[in-house]
Amino acid sequence: MRRASARCLVLVSLLVSACTESVPDDGGTADSAGAGADQAKPRDLTQRGDGALPGDDGPAVEQDLTTPVDDGGMVSDDGGDGGGMVSDDGGSDMNACALACANGCCDNNGTCQVPSVMACGTAGGACMACDANSADNCGNGTCQCGMGAVCGIGTRCANGACVCDAMSCPNGCCDAKGVCQMPAAMTCGTGGAACAVCDPALGDGCTNGACSCGNGAACAMGGKCANGACACDANTCPNGCCANGACTMPAFATCGTGGGACAACDMVTADGCSAGKCTCAGKAACALGQQCVNGACACNKVSCPNGCCDAMGVCQAGNTAMVCGAGGAACAACANMGMCTNGVCLGACNPNNCMGCCAGNTCNMMPTLMNCGTGAAACVACSANVADSCLAGKCACGMGAACGAGQRCVAGACVCNAASCPMGCCAGATCTMSSLMTCGTNGVACAACDATRSTVCTAQGCRCGNGAQCAVGQRCSNNQCVCNAQSCPNGCCRNNACAVPSVGDCGMGGGACTTCNGIANDSCVAGACRCGNGPSCALTQQCLGGQCVCSALSCNGCCNGTTCLPGNTTQSCGAAGNMCAICPMGQGCFNGACAGCNAQTCANGCCTGNTCNMPSVNNCGTAGGACVACNVNTANGCAMGQCRCGNGAACGAGQRCVNNQCVCNAASCPMGCCAGNTCQAGNTAMACGTGGAACAACSALNGLCTAGVCRCGNGAACLAGQACVSGACVCNAASCPMGCCANNVCQPGTASGACGTGGAACAVCAGNGACVNRICSTCNAITCPTGCCNGSTCAMPSLQSCGTLGAACVACSALTANACVNGACRCGNGAACGVGQACVNNACVCNAASCPNGCCANNACQVPSTMACGTGGAACAACANGRTCQAGVCGCPLGTFLCAASNSCVASCAMCANATFACNSGRTCVAACQAGCGGTWGCPTSSLCVATCRGVCPNQNNSSECQALGRCTAGCSNNACMGAGNRCNANVDNICVNGCSNITCPGAQCM
Repeated sequence: MRRASARCLVLVSLLVSACTESVPDDGGTADSAGAGADQAKPRDLTQRGDGALPGDDGPAVEQDLTTPVDDGGMVSDDGGDGGGMVSDDGGSDMNACALACANGCCDNNGTCQVPSVMACGTAGGACMACDANSADNCGNGTCQCGMGAVCGIGTRCANGACVCDAMSCPNGCCDAKGVCQMPAAMTCGTGGAACAVCDPALGDGCTNGACSCGNGAACAMGGKCANGACACDANTCPNGCCANGACTMPAFATCGTGGGACAACDMVTADGCSAGKCTCAGKAACALGQQCVNGACACNKVSCPNGCCDAMGVCQAGNTAMVCGAGGAACAACANMGMCTNGVCLGACNPNNCMGCCAGNTCNMMPTLMNCGTGAAACVACSANVADSCLAGKCACGMGAACGAGQRCVAGACVCNAASCPMGCCAGATCTMSSLMTCGTNGVACAACDATRSTVCTAQGCRCGNGAQCAVGQRCSNNQCVCNAQSCPNGCCRNNACAVPSVGDCGMGGGACTTCNGIANDSCVAGACRCGNGPSCALTQQCLGGQCVCSALSCNGCCNGTTCLPGNTTQSCGAAGNMCAICPMGQGCFNGACAGCNAQTCANGCCTGNTCNMPSVNNCGTAGGACVACNVNTANGCAMGQCRCGNGAACGAGQRCVNNQCVCNAASCPMGCCAGNTCQAGNTAMACGTGGAACAACSALNGLCTAGVCRCGNGAACLAGQACVSGACVCNAASCPMGCCANNVCQPGTASGACGTGGAACAVCAGNGACVNRICSTCNAITCPTGCCNGSTCAMPSLQSCGTLGAACVACSALTANACVNGACRCGNGAACGVGQACVNNACVCNAASCPNGCCANNACQVPSTMACGTGGAACAACANGRTCQAGVCGCPLGTFLCAASNSCVASCAMCANATFACNSGRTCVAACQAGCGGTWGCPTSSLCVATCRGVCPNQNNSSECQALGRCTAGCSNNACMGAGNRCNANVDNICVNGCSNITCPGAQCM
């Protein structure tokens, strides 16, 4: 009992010593026997045979822990209880770490860690990994982003600050405060873009990040969003008409005013639209049956094709005995009560003279779709939608009766399709209203929705609430797609999707998926992580081939069979999962290796007594020197035996080591401000600040630096748009150069109630005036709703001044447009022509005016090329057979000539049959230079056509000696100059002549 008590006292003494030595060096003198006691591995205190544990026969004094001592069989070395006294189960490691790790946290191995993002904690508590998306450092044992708390939902930590962007807010938008908002009318956007406020007059919601009205896009200008649909009425469109919920300016095709429905004027009865009404020459439109011709209403064959015109110019049906006629001819009265048939007077229509049907007095003997009946009964018109013929006097579809409701007659059969069943779906040939069991619209085939994955059928098909039908493995619950036990009975749920059980997604019965430890497991069986057919391996084992083994991947110490030991005792020394070794006499186990601690055994580390420590921030040194503790404020590592911050030296004064960088912050610079990573005094105009905040530059606009704060006089620094003048904040030209001043506040100067620039006093635009380019103007959308503004003048739309709703006028190009319609330059009924086109007869065409330097292909101007050659707006042609486009014309490249015989380019005309000379002017091969090249001569030495032989063709004379052959020759002869007369032997020029005389042959005798 006395020995046990003594051992307990020694153990307590060692634990207290370990706690004391875990505190950074305060500069005092350490006891030589206890200096540098083991700080990093408090678990060494539990070594067997060191006299510090119950059951050990050693004395109750501090001993050299490197010397093995017989424990008398009281303590077990294999993790057992050694006779029931003490067992090495790791619990003592965690307790010792908690006592010796005041400034850090303890990991799962009982090792003290310096606080970091991956191991955050303090006061010896358990280490916790921070979320990399919401934090970037660990301060005072707590995960932080920069110097603040971890970021909230919808934000992420970037460069020490919580930001809202596309990564943190992919399905929403970021408001002015940097908060992620779900899309709504007041906060519209997606992909982390800046939120926008939708105009309540044009939209009532936000769909896919864009303002919307109901289920569609936002309404156009001139419309309004009401009850989820775009509406156009007299209030929004007083000067125009409404088409498809949009306001349209009156025109022939869209005529109307006062917000009424637009209607297209009848091309027969009208020729224009005035004051919102269809007109004929500015007057009321013609009556039905009349045509507007040259500004007058007339009855003719165009306006009355199926009837006749009476004496008053009114179109009559022309099918009665008193008024009979057709084709717009003059009406006539049938004599003797005659019958009018097809506009021609005949006998009266009755059963005696008509086997068909009667249309008035007209007998239709051959029943048709438009005149169906028999037995002189009144003709009826069959609907082309439900019938395609008249059989036995009745409307019919094919050989059967006319089709019923919800059907159309197609190819002689009654069918259900989109035309007959627009609001429902087709079950065979029957139109059925859309429901969950018969889902579909616009005449598609009916389909039954999966009741577990959808709750409603809409125009978009089977839906779960407002979304699409749920995916396989999901269930529609409360109008939301969810993964649960009903939808995923044989799997697990991750990210609301059903996953097949695996090591990465383990679970079943629709529970949440878990990720198995890939080291301790190799399968997921019945929703549980397993190693082969057995349970998960222990923390210090690895699952290989379905068996739990001790390996380098699972064991930081050494392996004794399948058991992982710490590897720090002389009886079981080792590291990195190698086999445990027994250290020889006289050696200790240091860092998993048997050795003493000195420059030889600890060349890459430093020594704490006989313990060799690998360099760390708490044990820094090399070559077996004594370990020193780095200042954790200025360093976070040890390299080459020196305390370091990241890859650089330890931080200097006014800096802290954060995330491997020396930074200036509130902790390192509490009394000053930070200029980059340098701590400044914070009391100068160029560097003003305190508490480690970023230094600010005080200026004449915001004041002087006082106690680390920019101030103007005795007050705070001036606001944006103000300048500090004589100790007071004022708005003037220097502080508000682009806007105007109102109540000493800089305004943008663009509103009608505050208009101006250059820091002048803001003006209020009178009447209906608007602020245009920061100047009050009386021409705006209110004063000029149907025109455009030339300065302050409202101009009606024209080709020279085009625009509407008070916008600035623009001049249309006379080349690309011929009218201004609804404020836009147009060519005919389309948009203005594009580049390379001209507006001709209301159509965009490619011609010489629009394409002077190119050619036209498919009505588009092309830059001349080999495949599209031409100029002056001519039709493009493709250059073939080696020819290229030169100045808009297909020709042979320089150095080659055109051979007409083969229609190809050749290097020499000698290669061209029957054409041996080359004509330079057109680079064309010719048979005779004189005929083919404008009277020039052939030069045999170069095969070129030349103007003169002498000088141009070496060794050849003038061209006049051989006119018959058309080529240059070296001398004259009767053979060479056929018909040219006798040769002149003594002639210097040696040319052929028609006759011989002393004049032509001086000094020679004529032969």
